[in-house]
Amino acid sequence: MNVEQIGKRFLENRGLYFDGLTCFYKVSDVGSQEPKVGGSGDSPTVAELYYLPFAPSPSCSQPDLAAHILQFIDTRGMLTLLASDAFQTNGDAMISKGKNFYFADYSSGGKLLYFPWDRDSSLSNGSINGSVYIMSGNYGVTVLTVPELRAKYNSIFQDLLCGPWSAERLIAFLD
Repeated sequence: MNVEQIGKRFLENRGLYFDGLTCFYKVSDVGSQEPKVGGSGDSPTVAELYYLPFAPSPSCSQPDLAAHILQFIDTRGMLTLLASDAFQTNGDAMISKGKNFYFADYSSGGKLLYFPWDRDSSLSNGSINGSVYIMSGNYGVTVLTVPELRAKYNSIFQDLLCGPWSAERLIAFLD
């Protein structure tokens, strides 16, 4: 569930939309990325990332993934979204199937930003003791097998478990 529809207004409200510089995509199904803002062609970063897990039909060989991702993507944001998917055992998400998210790209040289979407399958898979390394989707398989990225993912996950996802904070929130 998203309280606010993700779109151009969502980006504007957060100072993340720049006229003529922002490309915004929706990935609602495996292998699809639909431009929502910024024209019908691929943005410069999307064209640069035309390999798995980012491209629906890869036409480029995969470079040094850790260095390439750090150059073009807000890595902390992407890994936090993957951690969130895993924590919620979301079987219909970026980490598990490579779908149900948005991303914004900036032709001005900013890094690609990810946003969650369609969280209706969260907390519904019955995998209470499941792995936080869901390795079925291209994002989980490709990104979390790179040692540097897996270490960052582990650090982010640990920070969340000791902070906003701690039992103490979650119980206080529910109370």
